[in-house]
Amino acid sequence: MTVSLSGIIGVASGLILGGIPNFDIEKLRLEFFTRLRENGLVTSGPETSVSQLRNTCHASLAVFASKLHLADESHDALSKLHQKSYGDIQLHDIEIVAYKRTLSAIDVKSLAKITLS
Repeated sequence: MTVSLSGIIGVASGLILGGIPNFDIEKLRLEFFTRLRENGLVTSGPETSVSQLRNTCHASLAVFASKLHLADESHDALSKLHQKSYGDIQLHDIEIVAYKRTLSAIDVKSLAKITLS
C-alpha cells in the first residue's frame, strides 16, 4: 500500500500533508469503521457515520490546542507549498488514535495498531 504525499495545507487546528492512496481506502476505512463501531469506539468526531468517510488521507504535521491564526506572510508561504509533491511512502502499519484537545495539551490515545501485509 502506497500513498502519494502532496501539498501542505493549513487547517483550523494545525498543518497537514495531503495524501492520495493507490489502494481502495474507502473499503479499508469501511472495514475499520465497522469494527470500531461494533466495539463501541465510534462516539464523536468528524467521521461518525459511514456516509462521512473520506477517500483521501493525510499526515498531521502539527496539531494545535487552539485555532490557528497565521499572518498574511505565512498564508503566502503556505500557499506555495499547497501544490508541491513530497513523494510516495509505503505503509507498513496503520494506527487508529483518539485525541482530546485542551488549551494546554493534546492527549493522544492509541486505540489500535494494525500491521499491513
